[in-house]
Amino acid sequence: MPDNDTGEPEQGPSRSAAEPAPWQSCITTLLEQEPPFLPDRAQAMTLLVQYPPGHTGIPPHRHTGPAFGYVIEGEMLFELEGERERVVRAGESFREPGGDVIHV
Repeated sequence: MPDNDTGEPEQGPSRSAAEPAPWQSCITTLLEQEPPFLPDRAQAMTLLVQYPPGHTGIPPHRHTGPAFGYVIEGEMLFELEGERERVVRAGESFREPGGDVIHV
């Protein structure tokens, strides 16, 4: 949380410049992705998908903009048009670029 007018957390007078602030140990980057071109009216999404075990998923589809996901438990078979299918396991994240790319 910001503790000053700059919007940055204060590190306090006793913290050295080389020592990370306590809040930094609370953040884990799950996925970094250069943003794709986004057409007008596109929306970025973070999705919660709850398939029961053995579910076949939904038919091939597209999103207007990028979608980001994280597998909480289990695993799923994931494929983007033009890429090889892969298994995404619990603790892993994935992204769909949106636009014309079909997700299976």
